[in-house]
Amino acid sequence: MEEIGRGAEAVLYREGNSVVKAREKKSYRIPEIDEELRGFRTRREIKVIKKVAKLGIPTANVISENENERKFSMQFLEGPKLRDILDRGNYREYCR
Repeated sequence: MEEIGRGAEAVLYREGNSVVKAREKKSYRIPEIDEELRGFRTRREIKVIKKVAKLGIPTANVISENENERKFSMQFLEGPKLRDILDRGNYREYCR
């Protein structure tokens, strides 16, 4: 797996035609709270992605979920990153 992104909460890896999003443990949190937060946020993100897809909005499909490891994989989509497009100030074209 090749790391393709890192944020405050998770690391993104490219694996073939999919992306794996893994939420890492935070050593500064109480372990029980950390487990609960990471699990909740992972479940919530998967739920939102699936709801958006049902509404007909193009999105990456969730391929697999691993709640115990606080990670999931989704389809890799070719093209520019959304944040790069929105940074150009033309976000209204995409947010109709």
